[in-house]
Amino acid sequence: MKMALLAVLSWMVLGQDAALQSRVVTTVRAAMTPALPFPASDEAGSLPATNDTEAFWMVKPVVAGDESIEVLSNPLNEVNQRRA
Repeated sequence: MKMALLAVLSWMVLGQDAALQSRVVTTVRAAMTPALPFPASDEAGSLPATNDTEAFWMVKPVVAGDESIEVLSNPLNEVNQRRA
């Protein structure tokens, strides 16, 4: 369902101006945030902003003009460190 919604929204945004595209991406990200219960990363996207060691994943902040939501492995998590 979420993937279908993203596909429809992506199609709707094609050919639209950058401001509208930015608003749509911001709205989609806000709608998906509750489904991504992970801490946000720092500005570089390398560590959790809260230094959370429990969460397995973290969410990278939006870069201007980017249309993606990037979920990365949390390098502070002990299980992830052992796997690496």
